[in-house]
Amino acid sequence: MRRALFHPLLFYPTLAALALMAVLFSLRPAWPDPHETVMGAQRAARAFDYGANNLAATATGPAHVSYIVRDTFGLPQSLRLARTMASVGQDLPGAVMPLTPEDAAAFAQGPVVADVVYRPIPINTAEGFSLRWAGTQAWISTAIEPREGQVSLVLPETDTPPTGLEIRIDSTRADYAYGLEILAIRLTPAAGEP
Repeated sequence: MRRALFHPLLFYPTLAALALMAVLFSLRPAWPDPHETVMGAQRAARAFDYGANNLAATATGPAHVSYIVRDTFGLPQSLRLARTMASVGQDLPGAVMPLTPEDAAAFAQGPVVADVVYRPIPINTAEGFSLRWAGTQAWISTAIEPREGQVSLVLPETDTPPTGLEIRIDSTRADYAYGLEILAIRLTPAAGEP
């Protein structure tokens, strides 16, 4: 029986089938991932928590490249965002994390505190990043430390509910694509109940 398993007519087709299954498993499907649809935030009291599933729906523009860090099962863990070398010094749009209309309505009522949890990229960490509501003009910028941390920014009040949160990586160096890894974003209206 043992010798029959290693017979060439049985062994090689079995080996080829296992190799084919390993290759197909490693390819990951090309159809849209249900985790990358625009989802509402997780609510914690007055705060709106945007985790990896929300960050995976971020659309990058011409000035940025992005990579979704995933676990073994393909679930998003974080967003790595980097500024392209050619875009340094230009005022191009950032990457936009879309908001649901329900979430956006709460952010049009006054200033919003944005807490961003980030992790540096080991070799080419950016100097800082900027946030603004999608479609508005003024960027709110901050410098970052080259270690894992959290920074808070205050986004101004908007006249209309924002459609998304725009993120721009700030770097004055053009020798590499500098960036950072964003783990989560928490948006909290500064005054009043949403």
